[in-house]
Amino acid sequence: ALGPNSYFGYSVDVTDDGMSVLAGTPAANGGQGYASMYTFDGTTWNDIPLLSAYADFTYGWSVAIDSMGMTAIVGAPRAFGLAGYASVFMRTGPTWASAVEIPLVSTATGSVKYFGYSVSISMNGTVAAVGAPNARYVAVYTFDGMSWSMPTVLSTSLPLSVNFGWSIYLAPTGDAIIVGAPNNEYAAVYRYSGGSWGSPVRLTSQAGVGAQFGSALTLTNNGNTAIVGASIAGYAAAYTYDGTSWSAPNVIQNTTGVANSRFGSAISASHDGGKVAI
Repeated sequence: ALGPNSYFGYSVDVTDDGMSVLAGTPAANGGQGYASMYTFDGTTWNDIPLLSAYADFTYGWSVAIDSMGMTAIVGAPRAFGLAGYASVFMRTGPTWASAVEIPLVSTATGSVKYFGYSVSISMNGTVAAVGAPNARYVAVYTFDGMSWSMPTVLSTSLPLSVNFGWSIYLAPTGDAIIVGAPNNEYAAVYRYSGGSWGSPVRLTSQAGVGAQFGSALTLTNNGNTAIVGASIAGYAAAYTYDGTSWSAPNVIQNTTGVANSRFGSAISASHDGGKVAI
């Protein structure tokens, strides 16, 4: 129904219990995009579209859902003349059919921002982050039980070309975030403490220039383990934080035996860091 070349499944996320799956289809409907929430009732999977009142282009490019399946976020980075936007959906009833949509828009300067290129959400659904790599910008929002805050901005003074915000991931606890800048071969980790986000710590790789280190990444539950991929080099590395500093990279070997395998272009880990899929 979404048409050929719709890119169904370009972005996906799943709840902790595996009973809800959010899938983005950013090229559906002539490029307008589409997002679907699939829920399992014990017998069958039911598809409920998360329809946006603001859908323009590439809606569904990025998606994330909280652990309990109550709050979701969908990005549309090419909407509104490439400015982009993201929408938070909050379930208010037994199904997603009546979910309330809260639009998020970038406060960054410039018209081409790709806001919504990357999105992430905390385990309890009260912290959400949106990346805008063409504005070297990440916006972090918090929900106080009544409304979503104005964004706290994380950014860099490096040139726009570094693509800061290409990839982002909030620690499940919501008090740490990792941001990828693959055109400058680094990932930055921020921690929330004392009411504000601290200065970033850069993680760098041994993969060399042109590796696109930071193109995919994740954090474990407490933000003390980071796994970062370099999609062009076929490389991934794990870093651990001891409360004071981050370790040197622990390289996770590419065992595909295939040149240009893009090993490291997608990463996910269990909350405790005991398992990682690359």
